[in-house]
Amino acid sequence: MKKAKRQIKYLVVLGIVFDKNKRILLTKRHDPKHPLWHNKWQSPGGTVEFGEKAEQALIREVKEETGVKIKILTNRPIIENNIWKIDNKEIQVTILAYPVLYLSGNLQTTDNETSEVKWFSYQEIDFSKCLPKTKATIDQARKLYL
Repeated sequence: MKKAKRQIKYLVVLGIVFDKNKRILLTKRHDPKHPLWHNKWQSPGGTVEFGEKAEQALIREVKEETGVKIKILTNRPIIENNIWKIDNKEIQVTILAYPVLYLSGNLQTTDNETSEVKWFSYQEIDFSKCLPKTKATIDQARKLYL
């Protein structure tokens, strides 16, 4: 008999964080257990906890990963749905990516899954060193909100 695959679902929020100079804030992921994701640049964010509103989760996750306060620019996020097969598990990740504006705070992280936080001009981002779909999501946010 064939062993059944485990199916796991996550709801994730990301902040496409812009400052007044249109720079973009990215975090470097620290995840040695997953070499495909380890040391890759990404937009700050994380999982929505049970009972938490997506916007609350976004504000919390961005603060934990970057040390900054943000203002959400829209209640209509960019939505992506991904299915990955990892370790005999099917993982469905629905991503709500919100364009947000930097309000205040110094770059720092209290999150053990983030090794670095940095501002980039769009031209400075090496998308080959980012998680998949980072460029597409940033491009959509730039087109809609800048």
